[in-house]
Formats: sequence, C-alpha cells, structure tokens
Amino acid sequence: WTLLDRDPALLAHTRAAEMDPAVRRIRGELAREGLAEARHTDLVTGSALLDLVSEDWLRRLVDTCRSATAGALFALTYDGAIEWSEEDPEDAPVRCSVNAHQRRDKGLGQALGPAAGGVAEGLFREAGYRTWLVASPWRLGAGDAELVRALVDGWESAAWEQTPGRTSSIRAWAEVHDFAGELVTHDQRRDALGAFAQKAVQVRSTDTRRAHPQDDVTGRTPGFGNLLHFHLTRSQIHQRPHACLLYMTG
Repeated sequence: WTLLDRDPALLAHTRAAEMDPAVRRIRGELAREGLAEARHTDLVTGSALLDLVSEDWLRRLVDTCRSATAGALFALTYDGAIEWSEEDPEDAPVRCSVNAHQRRDKGLGQALGPAAGGVAEGLFREAGYRTWLVASPWRLGAGDAELVRALVDGWESAAWEQTPGRTSSIRAWAEVHDFAGELVTHDQRRDALGAFAQKAVQVRSTDTRRAHPQDDVTGRTPGFGNLLHFHLTRSQIHQRPHACLLYMTG
C-alpha cells in the first residue's frame, strides 16, 4: 500500500496504528504526487474525496488509471441528499446552501460537489471501464449524537459562508438538529468502482460466494451501506505484487 496525504500528522497517525511496515507514506498534493503515484499502481482508492475535486483533476486521474490499467474504488461520495426523521422548514434552504458550498474551489478548481459520483462513473466508462455506482447511505440515530452534532456544525458553517444574510435562521436550524436526541439523519453517499476491462477483475456487492475458492482471493472494502468485493485470479496474483494507492485526503 501507498498512503498519500498533505497532512504529516495524519500520515504519522498511521504509523502509530502499527500498520504493516512495508506501507509507503507520501506527503504530497493530489494534483502532483497524487497523479504521479497513480501511474505505478493497480488500484487507486479514497473515501469522501470525489465531491471535493474538480472535473479536470478527475479526468486526469481517469486517464492516468487507464494508462496504468489500474482499478479504482471511491467510497462515501456525498450526493447532496440530506433527510431528517423530523423535518424543519429550513432543511431545504440549508441543504441548498451546503450543496452550493460543496461546489466551491477546494484547491483543484471548482469542486464537483454532489455531482461527483455520476461524473466519475461517466468518465471511467468513457475510458473503457466497467463501472458500478451504488448507494452507501449514512443512517444516524440517537446513538450517533456526537457524529450528528459534528455534521450539523459543519453544515451550519458552510451555510453561513454561502448565505451570510441568513445567519439567524441557519443558527435556529442548527439548534433544532443539534440536539439529535430523537432525530435520524439520512446523509446519502455513493460508492463508485471502476474495473478496467482488460483486467480479469470481477466485482460483486454483498455476495461472498466463490465457485472456486482455490483459484482466487477476495479483498473487501467496506462502505456504510454496502460491502464491495474485488476478486483477483490466481494467475494475476503470481504475475507481480499488487500495488494499491490510498488517497487519505478527504
């Protein structure tokens, strides 16, 4: 594995977690080191990332993956849908402000925001990939109050920045949902996977059965709503060690 992030503290945290010492850790930017490292890997993956990048960067990543005949798996891409068990009149206006804020430039050009999952699927498909785009929603209840509160605080800040003239109504909205005692939020995410057509990679969702267990191995990548499995044939495994690149930034 190669782990890439701009934050040295986050990279250091992976060492503290006693991960495999063979893991490479690279401090760098997505636009430079991120694309350069993707040229030498078999799988590129990341989580909660695609909605923060631009279409131009994503297109360059797709081209790089295609040149390397690498697979791609990106989990938990926000698609703009937020639902509450108890609705508030400000839910829709705040959601619109948050989604507009998501499309702001995050350092790579105008971000894709809620459109990211569909754009990624389309670009990988155009490049000759077999693609899967599946729902992976967060369903949070009373037992997730701390996480709900963190999400509400983040959405409140984003909405303030996007629509500063509505500060008081946004604050009132946050107070309604910050309690989170009996609230359930449905924050919709998408998992996108692309398998390059020239590689014998099969992908199934939630199905762990294998016809010939002795002929392949299974890797698992969990999402909140789905579990994606990728299968590599034994002949592939013996060709050379498989390299995976994880973008930790997100």
